[in-house]
This record gives sequence, structure tokens and C-alpha cells, in this order.
Amino acid sequence: MQVDKGILRDAALPHPSSAEAGDGRGRAWVVTAVLVASAAVVFLDKALLGLVAKPMSEDLGLSAAGFGSLGSASYLLFGATCVIVSFAAQRISPRWVLLVCGILWALGQIPAIFVAGGAMLYASRIVVGAAEGPADPLSMTTLYSWFPNDRRGLPQSLYTAGAAVAKIAMAPLLTLVIVGFGWRAGFVTVGVLALAWSALWLVTGRLGPYGAPMGTSTGRAAGGGERVPWRKALLNRTFIGCFIAYFAQNALAAIVFTWLPSYFENALGFSPTSRTRWASRRRPPDRCSACPAPSASWRWSRRGW
Repeated sequence: MQVDKGILRDAALPHPSSAEAGDGRGRAWVVTAVLVASAAVVFLDKALLGLVAKPMSEDLGLSAAGFGSLGSASYLLFGATCVIVSFAAQRISPRWVLLVCGILWALGQIPAIFVAGGAMLYASRIVVGAAEGPADPLSMTTLYSWFPNDRRGLPQSLYTAGAAVAKIAMAPLLTLVIVGFGWRAGFVTVGVLALAWSALWLVTGRLGPYGAPMGTSTGRAAGGGERVPWRKALLNRTFIGCFIAYFAQNALAAIVFTWLPSYFENALGFSPTSRTRWASRRRPPDRCSACPAPSASWRWSRRGW
């Protein structure tokens, strides 16, 4: 039987004292809440283009093909920056990398406020997408640094549910802003939220006791396990399965984000507000079920199921 080396390595880490654990527990959930907020901001940015599709296309004279190209621009450098930033994050704290990402999310909305053509808007979407690419892995790295290996299921589920929070609570409000003040106001709103999140992250964002930087005693203990070659990691069956599933999920998400709002509005005759409300209804059940699932699967795996 093979033993998960991550579990053994995590067990070998120097655990905080009782006092430190009490203080760290509160801080851990604060960091978790801020990271959940980042997931909500990223979701709103991805959904924004679909929400403003009709008025923006009419204003800028975009064809369906032009709008589709604009929708795909966010994914052009998405994967590349994930890989590049993952190497940089080994030398630079994820706290600072995430801060830069948040600032780029905000700055990337500015061209849409003043743009009179599609070229600059296309370039801005590439920048925003490149900054969103590393957000998930860096957020998970930071999140895991605050919890031992057997307590990471719930915070991970909460982070994943951040998109549902945005869709249920914030997307309808963003739609009201767009309807009331115009499509450019949607970009202003997302930019302000991204800037506010960056300021909050600057104050609260830290690595936890289970993810100290390399070079410290804790970091050496955490990294003291066997180093797995890249070839072995990339050819691992679990990685390949997750890669295929994530590819399919994001391919579907890209289509939904870009075209589903337009389909509801143009083909089915929904108003912008009713369209958003209808699309939000399916999210609570699946996200609520996501919260207990990781904790249960961890317990089952410990029992050898």
C-alpha cells in the first residue's frame, strides 16, 4: 500500500502551540473569507462580458464573431500565466503575487470605460485574463497554508462556493447597475470591487503556519520531503484525470459566460434582470452540497474506502 507523502510531510510539520493555534484559527478564517471574496470578484469579471453583450455590441458595432473573439481573449494567456507564475511563486510570496493580480483586475477595467473600439478592449481582456489565471492555484496555496492537511476540505469548499456567492447575490445587482447606468458602469463596478479587494488583501493577506516560505526552518521542514520530478507529476493518472475534467469544465464555462445571457435575452425574450435571476436559481443546491463533500471524502479516504 502506498502512503500519501503529503500526509506524512504535513504530520512532520512543527505544529503551533495552543495559544498560537487559537490566534491563528481566527486569522485563518479571515484569510479564507478574503479569498472567497476574490473568487467572487473573478467570477463577476468573467460574467460581466456576457451581461453587457447586447448594449456593448450595439454601441461598438461588434458582430457576433467579433464579440466571440472578445470573449475568448480572457483565456488567451490564462494557462500560460498559471505555469509561469507558479514558478515565480516559489521565490516570491503568494501574498504579493495575488496583490499584483488584484490590481491588474482593477486596472484592466479602465479601457472599457473610455474605449470607442474593440482593439483596446480586446487587449485589456487579455491582461485581465492573464491576471486571473494564477488566482485559483495561488489562493489554494495560501488557503492550505492556514490549515493542516486533515482540515482543508471545508475552507476549500467555501472558496469554491465563492462563485456561487457572486452569481446569487452580486450578479443581479451588477445587472441592475448595467441597466440603470449603462454597460460601462458594469466595468467601473467590477474595477472598484477589485481595487477594494486588493486593499483588503494588502491588510489581511499572509501565509499561515503550514506554508512558511522556503529558507525558514518551517519551510525546510515542509519542503524536506522527496522532490517529485515534473515528468512523474505530469504523467500521474490523478493529474491527467483532473486536467481533463478541468478542461471540460472551463470549456463549458467559457461558452456559458459569453453566450448564455445573450441567448436568454435574444432567443427566449428574457429581460436583462429576469435573465440573471433565472440563471442564478440553480446555484444554491450544488454549492451547498459542495461544502460537506470534501470533508466526507477525506474521512472515507482515511478509512481506506
